[in-house]
Amino acid sequence: MSRKAYIKPTKPSLIVGMIVVVFMFIFGIFFISLLVGESDSHIGIGFLSIWLLVLLLIGGSFAYNYINYDKNPASSVAEEIQMEDGNTPLDTSMRFDEKLRKLDQLKNEKLLSEAEYEVKRKEILDQKW
Repeated sequence: MSRKAYIKPTKPSLIVGMIVVVFMFIFGIFFISLLVGESDSHIGIGFLSIWLLVLLLIGGSFAYNYINYDKNPASSVAEEIQMEDGNTPLDTSMRFDEKLRKLDQLKNEKLLSEAEYEVKRKEILDQKW
């Protein structure tokens, strides 16, 4: 079984990212203003226009993550990864049948006494499934 985890940047890294985006945006505006008066500057203006658009998308992503930082990670732009569960014999994320099979295996390997087996089996059967 695996479980989901979400990885997202820290708040300080989001703030630094937004500051960098602002400086790069000012840089782009400055160079567009220099190119507007020049003849044959269509390629440069086109490039800088794309530059500014990409910066707006990146800055918007940073701002969205910052605003929704403490909310549900599944609805943010956080990266979802699958993590392997630990090797605990009766992990709570295991399905009902897996727990019983694992318990039987432990009993067959003589790692649990009959009394321990019955107690754990009753716990599993009493759980909501």
